[in-house]
Amino acid sequence: MCRKAACEDIPENVVRIRSALDVIRIEVLGLGEKVRNLVFFVVALKTRAVEIAGIGANPGGEWM
Repeated sequence: MCRKAACEDIPENVVRIRSALDVIRIEVLGLGEKVRNLVFFVVALKTRAVEIAGIGANPGGEWM
């Protein structure tokens, strides 16, 4: 963790963050063409465990 003096300057809600969210784009070779998908995933920062939250070719606003 960080030293107490350094943590005093960090807002309390930031110190309590336990996971991170991100989206990556992957391309898979399908039957004669590339298929692009977006993968939405969550990373638990303490354990570095990754969980896939969703995969979609054309995700909309509700997906995000």
